[in-house]
Amino acid sequence: MLEISAPAKINLALDVTGKEGRLHTVDTLIYPVSLHDTVRMKPSDVTTVKYVGKRGVYPGDTVLKTLELYKKIYGERGVEIEIIKRIPEKAGLGGSSADAAAVARGLEELFLYPSVGAEKLLEVGSDVPAMYENSPQRATSFGERTTPFVVKKKIYFAVLLGGEVDTGKCYGLFDETGGERPEVQDVVEALRCGEYFTPVNALERAAEIICPDVREKKKLLSEAGFICSMTGSGSAVFGYEYDLDLFENKLAFLKKAAGKKYKTITF
Repeated sequence: MLEISAPAKINLALDVTGKEGRLHTVDTLIYPVSLHDTVRMKPSDVTTVKYVGKRGVYPGDTVLKTLELYKKIYGERGVEIEIIKRIPEKAGLGGSSADAAAVARGLEELFLYPSVGAEKLLEVGSDVPAMYENSPQRATSFGERTTPFVVKKKIYFAVLLGGEVDTGKCYGLFDETGGERPEVQDVVEALRCGEYFTPVNALERAAEIICPDVREKKKLLSEAGFICSMTGSGSAVFGYEYDLDLFENKLAFLKKAAGKKYKTITF
């Protein structure tokens, strides 16, 4: 039995740089965190996928798309897959992409397949090429162009969950409303030097219209003293800190202010 960690991600910055046809181009910093799903895989006579901790397999499931991609390239090989879910769904934390990327790595390890490459993984999902690398990556174009970036200091995150944002609707609304544009290279330089940075997500304005909780969660994090932003297309909002003592003080204030309305997770 092969067991693989499938880490969630935080978008430390996310810019929407254009649109070609129905697809948007991006410039984003994808940072894997300790929160993770666990993917267990072993060869089998037939292929099966089982989730623990979420609803069952659904149409368009990224794991099924990954299996189909490798089947087309390398042929039919049976594999039994069990995925233990911990990453919240529809929060912008990349759970489905994390699972797909882990399954891709697992298939290559189990059956000694060469990597299919970023262009093919993009067919599964825009975050999958970066999350396949399992390290901090700057993703550009449609997500298939990835380059590593350096993070000098450990980052502590507090994340508020609550509400849902549909990714397709969020990008569609962005086309109408626009959003604040981050200086992604400035964030890269700050991370390399271990300096504080301002995370900006161009999709935040659109997400707030779909899910007003995004605005309220950001207010709570700001009042607790965190520098904060939304991750992905939402609805999770994160605050970060380098100093552990400061982080714990801010976190205590945040939990008291948020109460039971929003779930707080840390990593």
